[in-house]
Amino acid sequence: MDNVQRCQRGAKMVGIEQCNDQKITVDLVDNEKDRLDAMPKYFGKFMLIAESQIYRTMELLWEDYRGGYWAFYTTSNGGFFMVPKVSDSQKIELVSLGFCSTVFVSPIAAGLAATMFALSQLSFRYEDGPFADLFHKLREYAIQHDESCEIMRILD
Repeated sequence: MDNVQRCQRGAKMVGIEQCNDQKITVDLVDNEKDRLDAMPKYFGKFMLIAESQIYRTMELLWEDYRGGYWAFYTTSNGGFFMVPKVSDSQKIELVSLGFCSTVFVSPIAAGLAATMFALSQLSFRYEDGPFADLFHKLREYAIQHDESCEIMRILD
């Protein structure tokens, strides 16, 4: 069953559709030099604003968030997102800011949702920034993710 069918079977259709058939892959940025270059590469002069907005968004979505180390990921379509470093098996409880729905997701889905939420907010504040483009690249990946319904529910 594809992700669209899975969402349609739920109580609420979250309005996602498969835009292209090419599978988007992700890579962990694990080289220290690449980590140092990631923020300037993707956010340019907005890197400090973007980083702090992503952290703040996670604080709003995840009640138990207390800061810490974040992993960086890139997508094969040119996207970038951050993931809080916790056990891969841990389920994170996120609460939607809009409709008070709660989802339990993997750390990668939580980081993806927080990054996308922050990018969306920043795209309206800084129209000359890279935020809208990065949001849409992550959305393409999120649609293909196993937890796409949960991610979209948080962004709704």
